[in-house]
Amino acid sequence: MTESNQSNVRQLVYGSVIVFVSQVVSMLIYFVGQRMILSTLTKEENGVLFAERRLVDLLLICLVDLGLNITVLRKTAQNPKDQGKILASASAVRLVLLAAVVIIAVLSGVGFGYSAIDIVVWCIYNVVSSRVGLIRNFMGMPYRNTLRFVVPTATAVLDAVLFLGLLAFMPWDMSTTSIIACFTLGALPGLVIMLVLDKDRYFTLKNVDWPEARSIVKETLPVAGMVILVAIHDKIDAMLLALWSSAEQVGIYGAAYISISPLLSLPFTVLTAVVPLIAKLAAIDRAESERYTHTVLRGLVALAILCSSVASILTPAFIQLVSKGRYADDAMYFATFLWLPLPIFILGFVQEAIVALGYSRGTLTIGVTLVVSTVVSCVLLIPPHAALGATIAKVFSVVVGAVVCLMIMRRITTNRITVRFISSMMVTTTAGLAGFFVLPQLLPMWWAAIVNGLIVGAVAMATGLLKTSDVRLISSAMRSRFEGANA
Repeated sequence: MTESNQSNVRQLVYGSVIVFVSQVVSMLIYFVGQRMILSTLTKEENGVLFAERRLVDLLLICLVDLGLNITVLRKTAQNPKDQGKILASASAVRLVLLAAVVIIAVLSGVGFGYSAIDIVVWCIYNVVSSRVGLIRNFMGMPYRNTLRFVVPTATAVLDAVLFLGLLAFMPWDMSTTSIIACFTLGALPGLVIMLVLDKDRYFTLKNVDWPEARSIVKETLPVAGMVILVAIHDKIDAMLLALWSSAEQVGIYGAAYISISPLLSLPFTVLTAVVPLIAKLAAIDRAESERYTHTVLRGLVALAILCSSVASILTPAFIQLVSKGRYADDAMYFATFLWLPLPIFILGFVQEAIVALGYSRGTLTIGVTLVVSTVVSCVLLIPPHAALGATIAKVFSVVVGAVVCLMIMRRITTNRITVRFISSMMVTTTAGLAGFFVLPQLLPMWWAAIVNGLIVGAVAMATGLLKTSDVRLISSAMRSRFEGANA
C-alpha cells in the first residue's frame, strides 16, 4: 500500500472512530430522554407521538429529501472547488420544496386527527437537526470531505445535550407538543454555530445557482426513486398499524422501534466518514475503493452481530432503562427489534456505497424489493396480529432487502462478496442466536451477555469475518494519530 493510501486509511479510521464515539455519546443521551418520555406518556400518547413523527418524516423524505444528500456528497467530494455553488443550490431546492410540503403535512396530519402545531414544529426540526440532515447534513459536508469530523460531530452531541436539558427542566407538563418543541429548540444552537463557522463561504444566497440546482435534481432522479421507496418501506408500517389497530398498539410498536433507533443509526454515522473516500477513490483507483468498501462492510456486519448478541440478552434491563419497566410485558417486541442491526447495517451501507461506486441503478432494485415485501407482509399480518404483525413484517422486509443488497454488491465488485464471507456471517449469527436462547438459562443475565459477546467475537475471528489485520489497522491508525498530535 502506498504512503498516500496509508494516510487515507489512517484518516478514515480516525474519522470513523470520532463519529462512532460521538454517536455513542449522543445515543446514551437520547436514551435518557427516551426513558423520560416512555415512563411519562401513556402507551396511547406515545402512539400518537410516534404516528405524528412518522407521517411528517414520510412526507419530507418523499417530497423534500429526494436523495439529494447522496448526489451532493459525491459532487462535492469530486469537485471541491465548486462546493459553495453545489451546497447553496441544493439547500435552496430543499427550502423551496419545504414551503409546499409543510402545508401538505398539516392537512394530512389534521385529517388523521393529529395536532397541526406538532406537525409544523416537527417539520422545522427536520430542517435544523443534525440527526435528520435536510440542511445540517449539507453544512457538515465541507468538513467530512476533507476527513475533518470534530465540528459536525460536536454540534450533534450539543443537540442531544440541549434536548435532554430542555426535557428535564421544562416548566410545563410533558406532552407530545412539548416533547417535539424540546427536540427542535435543542437543535437550533448547533445550526447557528454551523452558520457562524461557515462565514458565508458556502451557505449564502450569492452562491445559489439555479442551473446547478436543476443539474443536481436531474442527477438525483435515479436515486430519488430509491429514497422514496425506502421511506415508504420504513414508515408505512406505522401508518397501516395506526389505520388498522389502536393507538396503544402503535405505542408499543413505536416504543420498541424508537428505543433501538440510535443503535440502528450507527452505520449511517460511519458512512459520513467512509463514503467521501470511496467516492474519491472510485474515480481514480477502482480496486482500492472496492477493497475499502468490503473491509467496512465486514466490520459493520461483525459489529451488528456483536451488538445484537449482547443487547438481546439484556432486553429486560433495556426495557427498564428506556421505560422504567412500563413496557415489561412487551419484551418480545424489543428483543426482536434488537436483532435488526445486521440487515439494516447492510442495507444502510450498501445503498450509499453502490452510489459512490457509480452504480445508482441498483438502489432502485433495493427500494422496490423493500416496498413490495413490506406492503405485502403488513397487509397480511397487521390486521390479525396488530403490533406483532408489524414487527414480523419489519424483520421479514429488511432481511429480504439485505439479501438483495449483497447480491448487487457481488455483481458490481470483483470477487469481494464471496461464499466464505456469507458463510462466516451466517455461522457468526447462528452462534449469537444460540447464545441468546441458551445462555440465559445457564447464567445470570449480565454474565450471559458478556459470554455471548466473547463467543461471537471468537467465532467472527475464527471464520474470518473479522480479521486480525483489521484490528492492527485500527490500532496503528489511532497510535499514529495520537503520536502525530503529540509531536
